Amino acid sequence: SRYAFTNTRLDDLMDCYARASGRDLSAWTKAWLDEAGTDVISLVGDELVVDTTDEQAPRPHHLDIAVFDASGDALVAVGRSSHEVTGQRTAVDLPAGDLRLVNAGDYTFAAVKPDPTSLELMLARIQQLTDPLDRALVAATAGQLLLLGDVAPREVSAALTRALSSETSPALIEPFLGQALQVADRWAPAAESPGLLRDLAAAVVGLVDVPDARQAALRTLARRARRLRRGQGQGPPRGGPRPRRGDASPGRARRAPRPRGQGRGVEGVLRGLRRARQPRDARARLDVLASRPG
Repeated sequence: SRYAFTNTRLDDLMDCYARASGRDLSAWTKAWLDEAGTDVISLVGDELVVDTTDEQAPRPHHLDIAVFDASGDALVAVGRSSHEVTGQRTAVDLPAGDLRLVNAGDYTFAAVKPDPTSLELMLARIQQLTDPLDRALVAATAGQLLLLGDVAPREVSAALTRALSSETSPALIEPFLGQALQVADRWAPAAESPGLLRDLAAAVVGLVDVPDARQAALRTLARRARRLRRGQGQGPPRGGPRPRRGDASPGRARRAPRPRGQGRGVEGVLRGLRRARQPRDARARLDVLASRPG
């Protein structure tokens, strides 16, 4: 009630936090609220190294590091420890392991650059991480490294496709679908894109029967079909002029007849897809179903 019915400033809010926590938050406020940019944290040997932008001082970070043994068919958790990161270098004592996941649980805001072995394992075994936040961290890290040119689009696309093959968290399915589709369609070389899109579609089909993922999966399948169609010259390019009625354009596809025996809902669409004789029949079913509840 100290500030009831009064106007306040940020300093007042931070003063309340400082008194409640028993800590001086002035340096934290300056580092996190008064300065822009994203810190990049790397694990080099037994040290956490923080790189900053514009020669700023590193922000204070509180993060976890999870260590996994990857010698068997499944990832086995070896240990998870919390660390206070202050300054450019912070020594850490970690157990032996193959995969070292920096910022496990995603407790701090920072970009992460894993060591080469951990990067290879986290992409290859993302689906074996039991914590959804860890899987989300791997996907976000892969996206950041893709922007930096440290990882190939096919590696990111394959990792997301593997994750989607067994993903059960509704909070992750749609973001993973959107990221995987964008990487396969917009980032991958033209020679690799169709194959990556086909692999993604095969994984997404398994999500159609998951109630919380059904609409997102069908929308992804429909977008994938349209993009493959553009790539094969069966439709106008994105942003290009559409043919007018009556134009004899080779890219203009004739409306496909409706397959007989197709019922309503997901089951009916899947039956129609199995019976469809031409690719455009399948595209029509996916477009219709993705635009309305099933």
